[in-house]
Amino acid sequence: MNNKRNKWIVPVVVIAAVAMMITSWIVTFRIIKHKAEEVALTAAEDLYLGLTGEEFDLDKYTNQEESTDDEKEIEAVDISDIYGGWESESYYEFREDGTYGWYKSSEDMSDNYYSGSISVLKGYEACEHLGITMDKVLTVVANSEGTVGLDDIYCITCSPTYLVSNGIDKSDTLGGNSYDLLFVVTGEKSAQATNMGNYDTYFFTKIK
Repeated sequence: MNNKRNKWIVPVVVIAAVAMMITSWIVTFRIIKHKAEEVALTAAEDLYLGLTGEEFDLDKYTNQEESTDDEKEIEAVDISDIYGGWESESYYEFREDGTYGWYKSSEDMSDNYYSGSISVLKGYEACEHLGITMDKVLTVVANSEGTVGLDDIYCITCSPTYLVSNGIDKSDTLGGNSYDLLFVVTGEKSAQATNMGNYDTYFFTKIK
């Protein structure tokens, strides 16, 4: 009888020991993983502070209750820096009503132009949409010697719906295509933009 009991006790003890060892491994792994996540989070928060000058507020992005319409209006991203007329070889006009115009020349806005709607992203969301890494953002910020920050970087998606060329309405040739502009405000009345479709670069002066 004792021999039978001993035959069962040994496997049970071994199983219990193995279970305790596995539990110890899991706990240790979770502690190490947690510490690694803390280090990564701290580094990300430091980067955010360096780029924006503000502490990162995690509560703004997690566990939020449904915002009221008034709160959403208050929290709306300020994109007023892009509004107005921007002149380079050609002329862009971005308007507060969500429309835009591209003109061959600011001196003749009745011919040779596109018009349509825009959607705008700013800062991190703009970079994410355009596939711009934080390394590239840091390079831009460093090269600007402090005149450009993350909040000066925009993605302006232009969706032309109307085209006039040499006095003729050619809107039916547009085909519903949109394009993204990487738009970086470099000063009170200056900006640099890149058409992400063909990588043409423009240096703009704000004239109105």
